Amino acid sequence: MFRALQEVIIHYSSLAVLPPLILVVIHYRKYTPALKALSIHLLMVAVFTSAAVLLSTMKRNNLPLLHVYTICEFIMISWFYSIVLRDYLPVKLLTWVAVGFTVFALLNSLLLQNWYTFNTIPRSIESLLVILLSLVCYYRMLSEMKIRKMERSPIFWINTGFLFYFSGALFLFMLSNYILPLNHQLNIFIWTIHACFSIMLYLFIFLGLCNHRNG
Repeated sequence: MFRALQEVIIHYSSLAVLPPLILVVIHYRKYTPALKALSIHLLMVAVFTSAAVLLSTMKRNNLPLLHVYTICEFIMISWFYSIVLRDYLPVKLLTWVAVGFTVFALLNSLLLQNWYTFNTIPRSIESLLVILLSLVCYYRMLSEMKIRKMERSPIFWINTGFLFYFSGALFLFMLSNYILPLNHQLNIFIWTIHACFSIMLYLFIFLGLCNHRNG
């Protein structure tokens, strides 16, 4: 029973992006620039997820797709935070961070961790950078005290989702190439945890988009 539940969570966790994506289709024109950037990010996630599922169904290695996705994901998240934190962090700083990360991730795929292995180093660095950005975002919200009810702020929910996901998945990204080959059941368990983190991320984003009129 538990094993079957794990497989269901892993296989269908990718569908968690659909509820926030539906809100994007309905309300996109009403969104702020930050939420529009996030909307494009969600669309990108849906495209890459569909391609990954297709390759998996065809019994093809979809890890090269993950290498590209990691770069695109960080660029999109950096774009989102460059808008949210424009009064705290220079846009050029985040632009150069995104460029530097892209160059590093490509070099990693070419020289260190080839396209057919899990790119643990870029994924770990991306997680640390997003965690840092989310903490800066919290600091801005608390220091300005412009938001009286945090639970009504779309940025609060979205930022919480990014912090929750990347903090929880960091350990997996750092050690996956070492712990996953050890035991098949451990492999299933670890990816079930990751799937749960992913579901929570899109739940938080969904809650944020539900409050778009306040943001």
